[in-house]
Amino acid sequence: MNARLQWWIAHAVCIAAIVALRLLPTSAQDANSAKEFYVRRCQFCHGISGRATSPGRTAGTKDFDAPSIWNQPDSQWASAIEKGLKKMPPYGRSMNAQQIRDVVAYIRTIAKPKV
Repeated sequence: MNARLQWWIAHAVCIAAIVALRLLPTSAQDANSAKEFYVRRCQFCHGISGRATSPGRTAGTKDFDAPSIWNQPDSQWASAIEKGLKKMPPYGRSMNAQQIRDVVAYIRTIAKPKV
């Protein structure tokens, strides 16, 4: 492999790592805050593992692990948290963009896609 190709591969790996790290909570405290937020504000309708509860289903909540939901990009999930969706209230005024990304990352850890 020539040096130029190795250089490109090394830079591509670094960029991919930076992007991946931006999608994860920035610290254990952020992860805990995201979990606490989910438990306080989301779990009643979305359930412990991201599967809609009975009250959630009544409100039109979908399971996070449903392919139509799971396959949506994180930006769409973040938009729903920021702006609200149907009966879900918006949280954009009380959370910054990083906190919203942290909640999305937390949800991705508890909800596993259906195969």
